[in-house]
Amino acid sequence: MKMKTQKWPLSSLINKSCGLKIEEKYANLEILGVAIDSRKVGAGYLFAAFKGEKVDGKSFIPKAIDAGAVAILCEDDVELPDGVCLIKCDNARKVFSHIAGTFYDNQPEVIAAVTGTNGKTSIVHFCREIWKRVGKHAASIGTVGIEDSDGKFDYDRSNFLTTPDPVKLHDIIEKLAEKGVTNLAIEASSHGLTQYRPDGIKVNIAAFTNLTRDHLDYHGTFEKYLEAKSRLFSEVLRENGVAVLNADIEQYKYLKDICDKKGHKVVTYGAFKEGCKLDVEIYKISPLSEGMQISFSVVGKVYDIKTPLVGEFQAYNLLCALAIVMSSGSNADEIVDVLPEIPCVLGRMQKVEGVNVYVDYAHTPDALEKAIKVLHPHTSGKLWVVFGCGGDRDKGKRPQMGKIACENADYVIVTDDNPRTENPESIRSEIMAACGDNAKEIGDRQKAIEYAMSNMAKDDVLLVAGKGHEKTQTIGDKVLPFDDVEVVGRLR
Repeated sequence: MKMKTQKWPLSSLINKSCGLKIEEKYANLEILGVAIDSRKVGAGYLFAAFKGEKVDGKSFIPKAIDAGAVAILCEDDVELPDGVCLIKCDNARKVFSHIAGTFYDNQPEVIAAVTGTNGKTSIVHFCREIWKRVGKHAASIGTVGIEDSDGKFDYDRSNFLTTPDPVKLHDIIEKLAEKGVTNLAIEASSHGLTQYRPDGIKVNIAAFTNLTRDHLDYHGTFEKYLEAKSRLFSEVLRENGVAVLNADIEQYKYLKDICDKKGHKVVTYGAFKEGCKLDVEIYKISPLSEGMQISFSVVGKVYDIKTPLVGEFQAYNLLCALAIVMSSGSNADEIVDVLPEIPCVLGRMQKVEGVNVYVDYAHTPDALEKAIKVLHPHTSGKLWVVFGCGGDRDKGKRPQMGKIACENADYVIVTDDNPRTENPESIRSEIMAACGDNAKEIGDRQKAIEYAMSNMAKDDVLLVAGKGHEKTQTIGDKVLPFDDVEVVGRLR
């Protein structure tokens, strides 16, 4: 990644970003770059040494100094050679993200961050597409990468995460701003929020979709998972920001209380209920042969649209995006006018051309159940599902997903889905333990898809779930090419 050439006096950089004190003799040190990877340090850099689960960044300080680091951010006292400034703090990850946000200080004027278990990718995609159609130069950052109004944005794709590390994230945001992007939507993952990656971003709109079981292997408990997500509103969203909340979820009051205490304006969306007035109210969602019809109101004004999107959850995602774009200053009428044009995200309930097969990223119990049920009105024959569960991840959801699939679909094929370092057969057996007689186990994912497609009747529908947009399959230490959409297209 090409670094910027701007110079910051160390005292100015530190004071503006986090207010920590440094020794006077280091005040005018010129900071030419910031890094958390000692291999990316150059002359005049500030290096942050984080305590990781497996590695303590302090062990890389000598290497960073040899490469030219002149300032070290660390949570401990460490001996440094003369000429190298120690910046000691209690939370190095959080402080560093604010430092990175100051160093890369050029950001779009509107930044919306979306969190929740499901829907983030679709919503940031919808926001970008709506903004583009109402005349804004917009971009999105998330699971499927980076895209702006001109198409795919050129960046280093190696080790890209839903919420990238602070250096990469802030550098990308500045490059987008320099390109002329004025409106940006980003995904805020629970991992990223826990590790303070979005801190320092000038987020003025934040949205929460829903909360269902996921990532408990990382967070430990559902309560800590919610706590991680809620940081977006309690700590990241700028003062007097706008919070777009799904009023239909049980966490709504908890989140609204946080927002009220912080002084954020709350914009609500959800299903119409007598005696409960929401900003965006959904009256009716009707499935069509190709998409659905949505009746809803925006601040009391009623609208009725047809969209090629499929599923109640996509209606919620679309209207969440509407609320975000409206909160950024666009007129509701002009937003609604373009909603029928908004396409789905690749791998999010994506219908493969020429065949009754849908590919979706659903990899949690809640998402899988919703994806299957969404297809019921579009299925005149039998409904098939091919899915698996990832290795080295939450084991508790495996039997849950097996049970859900078998209770809601006619035929289920349990297969592999990124088994990683776990035994694939063991993962499948944990899923199969909760399945019924309508389930079959075929480990090879391509053969599983091929079996379903070759045995489907003309009016049957197949859902291939779990990988969505992904282009690879991780088995052991090998990352192999695999694209569900491409495989289905080849087999049709």
